[in-house]
Amino acid sequence: MNQPYKNAIEVQDACNMVAVANQFARDLSKLRKEENLDSAGVNKHPVVVMYIDKLADLAGRPDFTKFSEAYDKCIEKGKHDSP
Repeated sequence: MNQPYKNAIEVQDACNMVAVANQFARDLSKLRKEENLDSAGVNKHPVVVMYIDKLADLAGRPDFTKFSEAYDKCIEKGKHDSP
């Protein structure tokens, strides 16, 4: 059961966002099942906090201008896929 906790520490040195995200998904599924977490429990879980922080780090945060530009681009691109 301790593997997700160990993984959350180990990914702090990672540089491959895809690998981090994939391991996060596997660990999150395991945590939800084994610790019987609801949404609130997941959102504040220490393993989740560690993974989210690493993913944000790899994305170059905190850069609110970058976030705003990405948000605007997603809104724009999302409209093109709508029927």
